Amino acid sequence: MSTLSEQERLHHFRNMKVGTANGPFEMAPWQTAYTSNDAHDEKDVVEELTARLSRTLDTVKDVIADSIVPSHHATPFSHLRMIDALSTDIAQIRHFYDLALHKLRCQVFASNALVAPITRIPDDIMAMVFEAAADPLRKESRFLYYLLGSNTHSNHRPSQITIAAVCSKWRKLAHNTPELWGTMIINETLVPEAVDEWCLRGKNAPLDLVLTLQNCMEEARSHKIAFLNRVSHRLRSLKLLGHLPSLDHAAEEWSEPAPHLQKYEVEHNGCACTDVTTSRHVTTVYIRDPSSLPALRSFTIYLLSPWRTVPTFEGCFSGTLEVLSLRFTSSPLPDLGATLRLLAGVPALRLLRLLGVKFCDKVHTEACPTIDGLDAVVLHQLRTLEITSSYNYSCNSAICYKWLPLLDAPKLQTINVNNSQLWQREICSIDRQLTS
Repeated sequence: MSTLSEQERLHHFRNMKVGTANGPFEMAPWQTAYTSNDAHDEKDVVEELTARLSRTLDTVKDVIADSIVPSHHATPFSHLRMIDALSTDIAQIRHFYDLALHKLRCQVFASNALVAPITRIPDDIMAMVFEAAADPLRKESRFLYYLLGSNTHSNHRPSQITIAAVCSKWRKLAHNTPELWGTMIINETLVPEAVDEWCLRGKNAPLDLVLTLQNCMEEARSHKIAFLNRVSHRLRSLKLLGHLPSLDHAAEEWSEPAPHLQKYEVEHNGCACTDVTTSRHVTTVYIRDPSSLPALRSFTIYLLSPWRTVPTFEGCFSGTLEVLSLRFTSSPLPDLGATLRLLAGVPALRLLRLLGVKFCDKVHTEACPTIDGLDAVVLHQLRTLEITSSYNYSCNSAICYKWLPLLDAPKLQTINVNNSQLWQREICSIDRQLTS
């Protein structure tokens, strides 16, 4: 590769990135997915290309030989049939040629990328490198570090700012790549001017947003909800974290369409605010109606709070959801019947997480009163079920799993319950009772 001219290098690189072979083939490391160099092994393809070329040349040589030394068996019509039949072989040769060329390009660039001068890397490739190193806009604090990433250094600044300070070329490239500015974590201490500038550079690129509503002052909440409505059309994922009254108001005041929102998460926590201008009266389920979010595929909700009446979520979830995470608390015990009715409204689920579950406290009784009179819910598309219990993590034998058979999932492939397999004994016992 080092012997190629810059023009040849760019020619091969761009063709490798696009690919010209018919049919599917593996991606290069700088495309949308990464595969190891073993997947780019060109040996088999080159051998196949050589074999096909050899057979085609042998056929052509036979036709030429017959033309020079006429045989009573060879006629122009037989030669015509032989040459015409080569069209399929030639098409296959072209296919294997393109595929071998693509694999060789991948191998060459994968093995020589580190020594290529960085100034010669095309702008679109450099933008992809910058995207891989991009950081969210955030005001670091001990409280927020777990929301996205694990960097707790208060003096850390986003890599995009450092990149833009290197030289005029990198600055122009960073400022002209909206995807670099697509993640934000907004809390009370983040400077509004920084939020506006970051949002401006992101233009209309998809936005992943974490918004905290930890202040029950109406002025603080209204400013954030106004921003949420302003960027709603860009949202790809959204996490709302805050006090229940503020989340309740946000559910009512966030009204702009979010046609591209795929992932939605709502987490509430306790409120100890002394300065309160937000009403503490909760009248809704503190989530926006998922049916108004047409692209939503993943939803996480913290369902219960031990210090207030639990609102109902029945009928609130979109039937197109594929991933649903429900987090419970054990005081008071959650309503299993309401949970089953909720799940019946999301038939397209492929992954279900039930976190902090404790539907029954009658652990040592043979019969479970919690499941009496309840019908199973059928989840035809469910592939994965993940469950964590809210107590006795170190003693799985003391956990009641008698409600599990009420989840009828004929295509279920994976179950993970507190990383234990002990629940299988209870399932087998229940099955024997049902069939006896």
